[in-house]
Amino acid sequence: MTERLRGLPISVLVAAVVFLPGHARAQAFADRVVAYQIGTGGGAGLDKMPGIVLGPPHGGGAFQGSADTFSLGLGGFIILEFTDGWIVDGPGADFTVFENPFLIEGLVTYPPFAEPGTVSVSADGTEWHTFPCHLDAPPYYPGCAGVYPVFANADDPAAPSPFVPCTAPIQALVGVPVSTFSPPACSGGDSFDLADLGLPAARFVRIDASQLEPGLGGTAGFDLDAMAAIHFATSPVASSTTTMPVGTTTTSTPTSTRSSTSMPCVLFQLPEDSLVGVECTVGVLRSTLNEPPQPACTCKRCSLEVGLDRLARLVREADSGPKGKKCKHKLGKARGVTQSLSARVASLTRRKCLAPVDRAGSLDTEVVDLTKRTTALFKSPFCASK
Repeated sequence: MTERLRGLPISVLVAAVVFLPGHARAQAFADRVVAYQIGTGGGAGLDKMPGIVLGPPHGGGAFQGSADTFSLGLGGFIILEFTDGWIVDGPGADFTVFENPFLIEGLVTYPPFAEPGTVSVSADGTEWHTFPCHLDAPPYYPGCAGVYPVFANADDPAAPSPFVPCTAPIQALVGVPVSTFSPPACSGGDSFDLADLGLPAARFVRIDASQLEPGLGGTAGFDLDAMAAIHFATSPVASSTTTMPVGTTTTSTPTSTRSSTSMPCVLFQLPEDSLVGVECTVGVLRSTLNEPPQPACTCKRCSLEVGLDRLARLVREADSGPKGKKCKHKLGKARGVTQSLSARVASLTRRKCLAPVDRAGSLDTEVVDLTKRTTALFKSPFCASK
């Protein structure tokens, strides 16, 4: 899973992280929404974005899911950033993702109602490392977020700290008589350890909602409440001593500053009929195709790269060429390419050619958005106003 990250010196990502005096800080919450895409049946909480997913969690406890969440929908995604520093690898879990699962009640507690999602991290918002998420292993979905009830609640002074992760497995909360159930003195939520990916630091976290558990009233899919960094530093510094996983190589480069980090486009802030929005969406699609685990295809003619390359070329030619009919002609061709891409992804998804299922769902959602944006650009006064 270890990849070479573009735009950030390798030493920041593969060297042991040490802290200089004044550069360490205990914890932090995600404080910027970089991009999101609402999937099928999602959108609840959109009117409160981005604040609803920033800052501390508002957990509902063991038997009730919080309503203070943003629903991604089936196949949706969201990318959050810690703008003031880095999640860093420390002892045990390094960050926690808070959703709104809850235990089913009977005479005893039953496995949770869960809307799992896959978690990925990145140092630069471009190259991603994904925690294995077993969507085919209900009801506990090992490695996924959106499974463990949330006990931390910013509205309740007596609630556990959001920076104290639970160490007891979710299974330990199941099969307990409801009359005697006592929630553990920990934050709840699903915690992740950067060491599992061989990474010392990350700044961006992406969540990809699964295609499981359709919901009503815009609540389908993963419902994000908050994200907390348990181990956080404002300035990780690369050490000259490197500890590498077996089979990787070591590269020594100067320590970076934030100014050297390549920042991603902010998709949800870009107008639907903008050229940069089309280019950004192409980048999102490429990221989904290339990030691990890469979508596997069991059918013929699966490649989307040729179409994406042609689309990118046509858009560049429309932007750099003369205004008027020739520009419009290029955008017309670009719209046709996106329609073909959309039809191909829909066909591959329908025939179950792509795996894993959640990644295939993300591709379908993203290519539909790309088609809408390219069509909107074609119909806009872009060519006439150049």
